[in-house]
Amino acid sequence: GSPLYTPDLNHPADRYQWYESRATRVTWQASPRNKFSFFADPQDDCICRSTSQIGNDPVAALAYHQRPQGLYQATWTSLLTSKLIVEAAVAEMLSDWPNIYAEGVQPDDISILEQSTNFRYGSRASYLGPINENHRKTMRASVSYVTGSPAIKVGFQDESLVRTEQKCVNRNVTYVWN
Repeated sequence: GSPLYTPDLNHPADRYQWYESRATRVTWQASPRNKFSFFADPQDDCICRSTSQIGNDPVAALAYHQRPQGLYQATWTSLLTSKLIVEAAVAEMLSDWPNIYAEGVQPDDISILEQSTNFRYGSRASYLGPINENHRKTMRASVSYVTGSPAIKVGFQDESLVRTEQKCVNRNVTYVWN
């Protein structure tokens, strides 16, 4: 909160992070000719505190909490005849990584850069968030005709990506000292 750098000797730079993944796969043989497979990997991870970048105050270091995060898939395979196979699948990948404020930093704290030493303190200059995400979706389908040699497979695949990013600057102010 001060325009002059005052180190907090009780809170030196450190790193605190964790990662969780809960991958689950289920396959269901619904009938002798139809099989369904489902996969889900919801994830949650955090680089909650990061070591200071060399030459910067710890409050100016990056921190992320990546949630929602994960991969989700579903497939269907059907043996229509002894020679004709149909496959279809959908998948979605969620990835979200907004920055979080370092411990002790408030939304009104101002980022200050001492230009002669390139030393930043007070706050980061900008944050990604609260929305910073990728949502990728894919669909595919195919039909295979297997007669021995040659076999024929025809299909399609469609993919889309939606990216949303929001940057913010604390109080829309950054000070630079020479």
